[in-house]
Amino acid sequence: EKNCAKFYNLLGSIVALRQDYEQAIHYYKLSLELLELHGDKLQAAYIKNNIANTFFSLTDYKSAYKYANEAFTEAKELNDTVYRPSIEAILAVSEVKMKKLKSAKSHAFESIRLSQKYQQPLGLIIGNYSLGEYYLEIKEYQQAEQYYTVSLSIASQFRQSNYIMLANIGLLTVYNATENYKQALQAGETALSIAKVLHNQNTEYSIYKNLALSYSKIGQHE
Repeated sequence: EKNCAKFYNLLGSIVALRQDYEQAIHYYKLSLELLELHGDKLQAAYIKNNIANTFFSLTDYKSAYKYANEAFTEAKELNDTVYRPSIEAILAVSEVKMKKLKSAKSHAFESIRLSQKYQQPLGLIIGNYSLGEYYLEIKEYQQAEQYYTVSLSIASQFRQSNYIMLANIGLLTVYNATENYKQALQAGETALSIAKVLHNQNTEYSIYKNLALSYSKIGQHE
């Protein structure tokens, strides 16, 4: 049955790539049920993290927070060092979306500390991205730019396309807010090119909306 759990997790990942997010969550939950039935709490935590990420794609931040929080709690209790840093960073992003800002900041910094300690680049990428999101939310744009840029640099180094895209979306928003429209266009067009490759229409919508502002502000109204 553990092999079945792995199979359902793999199916979830495949259909998520096809943007069938609700079906992906269905498969992930089947995997989760089997793992919990066998008492495999650590693998269950990893699946919950996958579910949280998928709910982000549906912009269902309440559900993303629920599963991210459960994944983090279990990974922490089990002293996991492999995925806990990135799981904690995902939790921090969800907390920003839920306006739990004090907790978000704390978890973001802790995820970076643990990522450095255990040499986990994904945790560094998401941890810095989550701090970018935090500082953007409180309108401290210089700090937001700093953390998005660090996240982008590490994501580029490890060729993490999704986080290259997300960091550039963050920078697009920051540069629009600070009226640096030419830099906004550069970040936005980079993000858009990746979103098209990933066929992520929800993300494309957000990018187009912000790019429209950037182009209008430099007089390219067409």
